Amino acid sequence: MVAPRTAPRRPPVRNPSPAPPPAQALPARRITHFRDGLALVGAGVGGYGLAPLAGYPQWATSLLLAGVLGGVIVVAVGHRRKLRHRLLDRLVEALAPMLGVRSLDRRAVRLRAWSWGIPGLPGRIDLRYAPGTPDADPQWKANLLAGVTGRLLMSYDVTRHDRRQCQIPLARPTEPKGETALPHPERVRAERTVTELVGPTAKVIAVEMMGDQLSRITVEHEAGTKLAASGYRARIEGTVSTVLPGPVARPVGLGVQSGGLRGPSQGDGVDLPGDSNGVEPPGRHPHS
Repeated sequence: MVAPRTAPRRPPVRNPSPAPPPAQALPARRITHFRDGLALVGAGVGGYGLAPLAGYPQWATSLLLAGVLGGVIVVAVGHRRKLRHRLLDRLVEALAPMLGVRSLDRRAVRLRAWSWGIPGLPGRIDLRYAPGTPDADPQWKANLLAGVTGRLLMSYDVTRHDRRQCQIPLARPTEPKGETALPHPERVRAERTVTELVGPTAKVIAVEMMGDQLSRITVEHEAGTKLAASGYRARIEGTVSTVLPGPVARPVGLGVQSGGLRGPSQGDGVDLPGDSNGVEPPGRHPHS
């Protein structure tokens, strides 16, 4: 009796793991400053040799110096421009995921008001982002500033946020921050808490410190009608007193003017507790 033949079992074919997507990078720019500088130097040397033959020997030295100096200036300025363009490209590549752009585009970032030096530092940065970006989240702004600081090694502040045009201009701080300035993580936490409680129109415009703890937060908003209810105000006061750091001897006071909706130029002061004895600091009075 002949045993049936069995076909050898083939090992299962394993699908190779997909390769990671290539890192996005902007195409390199065309560099011509070296060529242009050498052309000017060559023109100066040629003028130095042709001027005596043309009957103008007194112009020979002037033509040579003009060509050499022009070539040096063109090379130096072109080299600085190349470094600035390279810095712009690295900044675009770093901020593109946070700006929500589908592909790398140099028009999303604009650097202006450069300082002296090679390459120098931009004094103003104009950012354009996609309309679907969560621009109401304070953490998103903090991530943008962290990305800019990481690439340029210089701190920048948001000067104006135009949410309708999807633009955020940044500028270098003109004055150093004092010792009483709110630490960066705590400010982000305060902005996030106030935004969640008051609404997307809330904006923290000023903070005050008592030592290392929050003392007062000034907020601009357009939710005066909603905050007119005493129950909602009490909820905000209790939440802010619990979440934000600071003494908790008394509840937070949130002042709301009567008259319904408030414009963006008016701000509500969110008072955090005073000292450990519940005594109001001099010059401040609790809101009614």
